[in-house]
Amino acid sequence: NILCFGCKKKEATQISFYYWNTIFNIDKTEQGYIDTLKVKEVYVRFFDIIKENGRIKPNAQIDFGEKTFSPVIIPVVFIENAVFKNISETELNGLIQHLAKEVQFIYAKTQKGLPKEIQFDCDWTKTTAKAYFNFLEKFKANQPNILLSATIRLHQIKYYNETGVPKVDKGVLMYYSTGNPLDFSAKNAILDNEIAKNYIKNIGNYPIKLDIALPIFSWAIVKNEFNETRLISGVKPIDLKDTMFFKPLEKHFFLVKKSNYLNGLYLYQGQRIKLETIEPADLMIAVKNIKKYYPNKVDKIIFYNLDGINFDNISTTDLVQIS
Repeated sequence: NILCFGCKKKEATQISFYYWNTIFNIDKTEQGYIDTLKVKEVYVRFFDIIKENGRIKPNAQIDFGEKTFSPVIIPVVFIENAVFKNISETELNGLIQHLAKEVQFIYAKTQKGLPKEIQFDCDWTKTTAKAYFNFLEKFKANQPNILLSATIRLHQIKYYNETGVPKVDKGVLMYYSTGNPLDFSAKNAILDNEIAKNYIKNIGNYPIKLDIALPIFSWAIVKNEFNETRLISGVKPIDLKDTMFFKPLEKHFFLVKKSNYLNGLYLYQGQRIKLETIEPADLMIAVKNIKKYYPNKVDKIIFYNLDGINFDNISTTDLVQIS
């Protein structure tokens, strides 16, 4: 049975995914997961909004080609927090107009009609909250028939009285990023359940309904002789199996025995690697903790992200059990 969060009947919590690449291309593995899990919606990052040399502009726009795609696509726009620092009313209104047109232009390449939902991803702060919330309110007034959702970080749940609550139809709690991704300590920066649960003890009081986003990605942190660290995305345990190049140290740590390439980055002999992965057991603990503090039914779990390399150690059965 698929258990939902805190509901009396064993109704299925919907499974969804984020898609965060700049070229939209679903391979056979990814399509297999979509079909097996009966995924109805995929949250696709359309572009970022950044501030460069004082100008607000779109960046890293997705390339759909002219592909059609059967699950419903939900556009996601990532907005840098800096965009809302000292933004004028004119700039804000201009941003809303251009952003709405750009989203619909990209959406029309792959789907019919208007999006049923648009999601904004912004790690706002106390100083930008007023401008960001104003943006969301005005955007909703401009697009009243589109459901508006926003990502919510763990710290924005714990300190919501200080950070404020966005005026949206629904939030998505990003239940990951519990540490600094360049930290070389033993803690897992993707998700440390002991840290995460301390942020959600008052989640039941959060004023808007929440879906949950959970991580299924991995990465490696490389440290050189000057103690400088660098992140390499998508590294798996299998990538470090060759003992000619990598010597296992204590749990999750490795020594580069011989200079070589790892996911396109050249590593030098003597450098150290910390591997951070997410196991199904980690996500089961996360779900247990969320259920404890958030008795409301969670309609949807969105896994970050839809990429074949993330499915090496997590099966469709695992994802069903987690949700």
